[in-house]
Amino acid sequence: MLSTRSKTLTLQLIQDSLAKAKKEGRLSSHAVVEGVFARRGAKERRRLNISLEDECKRVVTDVGACGEFDRIMGGCHTHFVSQQYTETYLEKTCEAYEWLWFYDRLQTAVYGDQLGECVAYMPFCAQGFHELFAQEKSESQRSLERKRDSWEAFEKEKQNREIIDSWMGSLDGRMKQVFNRNVFAEEFVSLILRVISPDLRPV
Repeated sequence: MLSTRSKTLTLQLIQDSLAKAKKEGRLSSHAVVEGVFARRGAKERRRLNISLEDECKRVVTDVGACGEFDRIMGGCHTHFVSQQYTETYLEKTCEAYEWLWFYDRLQTAVYGDQLGECVAYMPFCAQGFHELFAQEKSESQRSLERKRDSWEAFEKEKQNREIIDSWMGSLDGRMKQVFNRNVFAEEFVSLILRVISPDLRPV
């Protein structure tokens, strides 16, 4: 009732709320990206008594509920060039890359400078793509092609991080304070790989 600004409780309102709760319970990064590039039509917004501002809030809520910021922004970067939009001087394209730059700065602040409070601003980067490129689509029309190359790269990076974490698990507490995951990967992985698989040349 609060989200729809309605003063009366109806069966349709309950059904819509249950559908929304089920959707949020199984949100995937791909589903969130599809929602970034889609918005309800004017007729449906009037029926649900919501505005375009509420649509933007939905995107922020979905991104925060999913929590996979890297994959969502990667999906936005991959799919926005395939959207149908009209512009004269590439203004929307430049704004999109400014949002990507802002997200990169937030990532640096969170993971590099350990500023955890910046996490709260990450979902708004996807909202920027929604405001620029969202089109009126129904639930059945929200279908974006999955990119296999980005998924395989993400899985490979995940495996490499798990390997590095297992290696760092053997270090004592003092060494872990000196070397974080990134420093460990840059300084020692190449040396460890030479030990594991040395470049032996037959004489």
